[in-house]
Amino acid sequence: MELASLQYEVPLVREAIRRAKLGDRAGFKGMGEYQTRQYLKHIRYRMGKIRKELERVKAEREVRRKRREEVGFVLVALAGYTNAGKSTLLNALAGENVEARNQMFTTLDTTTRRFKLSGKRVLVTDTVGFIDGLPPFIVDAFHSTLEEIVKADVIILVLDSSEPWSEVRRKFLASLEVLRELKTLDRQMVIALNKVDLTLPEDSEEKVRRIRELAEERGLTPRVVSISAKLNRLDELYNVLESAVLSLPKYGAFEVIVKSPQDVPRVLSLVRSIGEVLDAQYGEETRIRAYPQTGMIKELTRMGVGVRRLSLPRGDGEMGGDGH
Repeated sequence: MELASLQYEVPLVREAIRRAKLGDRAGFKGMGEYQTRQYLKHIRYRMGKIRKELERVKAEREVRRKRREEVGFVLVALAGYTNAGKSTLLNALAGENVEARNQMFTTLDTTTRRFKLSGKRVLVTDTVGFIDGLPPFIVDAFHSTLEEIVKADVIILVLDSSEPWSEVRRKFLASLEVLRELKTLDRQMVIALNKVDLTLPEDSEEKVRRIRELAEERGLTPRVVSISAKLNRLDELYNVLESAVLSLPKYGAFEVIVKSPQDVPRVLSLVRSIGEVLDAQYGEETRIRAYPQTGMIKELTRMGVGVRRLSLPRGDGEMGGDGH
């Protein structure tokens, strides 16, 4: 926020210097030309220092993000127009108490929390709210928070369904524009129409239909649901989110073969935390058909179990194998 404020002041100080050179001597906040130049120098020094700090934070976040992926976490980002209820949704998903107020920029930094999705390892991140027509320097200043959206596996775009359709439409299109600039429209996306407790069911259903039509007109096929983060009415969101997660490219069909009976509970627990178990056949060898994250196969083999890739279409009870 400080970087955005300083970037806003730079043109004002430059104008003060220009006037001083013309003989106006208006200064800046009562300062003369010398003091104004010193202030501009201070602003630039401070901006440089903040940018270096942001680069350091960015590097640290990248290290944490890679570590999360290594241990099988799915990254979910909450995005959307300001005051749509993203922080309230984070609280509901993670059982946290992140500050949520009805004003702009309550969330100025990212907040990441863990929550359970059918036993899977999922991290959800709250990000700064969108505003249409933001000056480029504001977008640049908040880039460190918006990059969490860029790195996310799944984006939950939160909209306020209690507002008139004209406002919902405007803010939805403004949010899509920001996501387009971030080059994230190709990600798995769930559109959550929040605050349905403040509107009639038929109105909510109509807005879901219209949002879906607007998205399809732009070549998008997101999952659209109605929720109330405040009342924790999230069942529909959980269902479509799980479907979105399991359709990520990082998941593949495998057969996990466990030879030691005492290892079965531990292997099943790991597979469930990084994917979906379809079924298990118990015997001298336990064979588990599942959709785990492909990046976690090494972790499974280190446990001394066999892993075989399957040709298994989703929703198909039959399977064919091509061992490796």
